[in-house]
Amino acid sequence: MLHLRTAALPAPVLAAAAELIAAHLDDPDPVTREAATDVRARLTTALEDAAPGR
Repeated sequence: MLHLRTAALPAPVLAAAAELIAAHLDDPDPVTREAATDVRARLTTALEDAAPGR
């Protein structure tokens, strides 16, 4: 699965994942904070791209 670059998920799943990862944005570990910020940004972008009318 390391070679997997894309996956198709319903928008509600992406939204839920973004909410769950948000809990780690204030983590005391800087690596965890950085990873959470990056993942949340990617999830948010995917949600915006999935919005109707785009």
